Amino acid sequence: MRRLMLPPFFLHHSANEVRGGGEAARKRQGILLGMGIHPGFSDLLLGQSCGEWSGPRLLFLEVKSKTGQLSEAEKEFQDLVTAMGWPYEVVRSSLDAIDAISRHGLRSRVKHPWRGA
Repeated sequence: MRRLMLPPFFLHHSANEVRGGGEAARKRQGILLGMGIHPGFSDLLLGQSCGEWSGPRLLFLEVKSKTGQLSEAEKEFQDLVTAMGWPYEVVRSSLDAIDAISRHGLRSRVKHPWRGA
C-alpha cells in the first residue's frame, strides 16, 4: 500500500489484539488497553493531505477475508467512526482497498482500468 499512495500520506496498522492464550497474553492485553488500545479499531488508518482546497483525508480500513465478519467491537468502532463523519470501509481484496481509496478522494498512483478510468 505504501508504494500505491502519492505523498504526503501516512499508513498506520494498529495491532490491537494479543494472540494466544494464557496469563501472559491476558497481562499484555491489559497493558495495551491501559495504553489506549481501542477494541475493534480498524486494521489500517490511512491519512493524506490532498491539497489546500480539499484539506486532509482519513480512511479507516478493516481487512477481512471473503467470508470474514465484523466482531461486535469492530461494529461498535465502525458506528463510532461513521457517526463522527469519517469514512470506514471493509475491504476483502487489494482491489477493494484501491476502490475505497479512490472513492474517498485519496490520491494514488493506480489507474482504474476495471472502471474505465
